[in-house]
Amino acid sequence: MIIEYYRATDRKTLEPAPGRDPLEAWLKEKHPLWVFVAEASPDEITALLQPLDLPSVIVNECVKGGAGARVLPLAEQVFFEFPVTDVDGASYVSALALPMLAIVMFRGPADTFRNLSRIVHEIIELPSSNPAALLGMVLAGLSLLDMERALAKRADVDRMAADQEDDVHSVRVEEILRLKRELRGLESVAEEKRLCFDTLNRIRSDSFHSGEAGSYLQIAVANAEYMERLVDRLNVRAEDLYNRNMASLQERTNKRLATLTVISAVFLPLTLIAGIEGMNFGSMPELK
Repeated sequence: MIIEYYRATDRKTLEPAPGRDPLEAWLKEKHPLWVFVAEASPDEITALLQPLDLPSVIVNECVKGGAGARVLPLAEQVFFEFPVTDVDGASYVSALALPMLAIVMFRGPADTFRNLSRIVHEIIELPSSNPAALLGMVLAGLSLLDMERALAKRADVDRMAADQEDDVHSVRVEEILRLKRELRGLESVAEEKRLCFDTLNRIRSDSFHSGEAGSYLQIAVANAEYMERLVDRLNVRAEDLYNRNMASLQERTNKRLATLTVISAVFLPLTLIAGIEGMNFGSMPELK
């Protein structure tokens, strides 16, 4: 299990939390604390959450993970989960917000977790010492990473369209189908993220107040909405690429069939004459 602890300084910046067990120290002092977890097994997550005395429904949601975008707001805790894209498809980020504590659990390749850690380390100043403020910044940062991948797919579509203008057959059908599969994955991520972020934007809880997340949550919502529209447009363009490729292949097939038809028309009379002239009339009983 990879785990990192952060606390806010007086200058509203982040620094690694000291001590062997910062979570135990938090139980005594209740100072703002952020916990980032990756590559954790269900047993390790259960052991991490056990000292917090959480409702069983929250613990179960944290342990199972990867079930889809959802938000579970309770009186003193808020759990939410949403997908993010990575090199292998989609992974999920789960977050548990309590008063003065936020735990973010990443379920996917360590590469994307390092991107999340980079976002945290690049934070210069927090808008507030409330953990919801950092969560809002993390959501905005992750939404930007997904936007980068969506824009990379737009560049692929532009390249394929330019190649088709020069030579329709320069773009293989397999390449277009792979692009369409990737776009469907991005579309699913965009829809689920927008649902999660819209719901978070309406929450007014002691453990997660959207006002504390400030403009960063608004940025995350706007990025998710724009990404959804962008992927929709890319799906339309990818379908046009596929249809154009299929039309070209059909035209090529029709030309080959036309050639075969002409050849058949030339040789059919010869075949008929050869068949008639080749009959053995002398041995036919009806002619005797």
